[in-house]
Amino acid sequence: MKAWQDIKRMHSVYTTINSEWWLDRGCKIELFTDEDRFEVKNVMTDSDHYEDVDDEVMNEMVNEGWYPGTALLNIKVILKKVRRIEDMMSDPKCTEDSLLRLSKQKDRLLEKTYQHTDNLSNTFVHLKKLNQNAF
Repeated sequence: MKAWQDIKRMHSVYTTINSEWWLDRGCKIELFTDEDRFEVKNVMTDSDHYEDVDDEVMNEMVNEGWYPGTALLNIKVILKKVRRIEDMMSDPKCTEDSLLRLSKQKDRLLEKTYQHTDNLSNTFVHLKKLNQNAF
């Protein structure tokens, strides 16, 4: 898994009796050494437990690496929040003050999405240069 290779190259991971793990950028990756199995979790949840990432994020982690995978996860989490805000804004009981507040909140979230998208594209440009220089 490319994401795990990225982490091991950049950081000293945490260890337990049967696993090694790293948590950063709203994501936890864990290698269960006795089973040679990975788990990738979204830690940006509304509850006390972590959720498995979806197949698209997992594929990004496997094929492209840690930073592209976490950027995609963050974009998906933010867009989920944006949809929730849009649902609240469409409620007929929503007041003008609430609409204004929600609109500002939505704009801040969309700005974060743009930042993650920019980071994602910069990461790919950087990785492309590194791969070209390696050969």
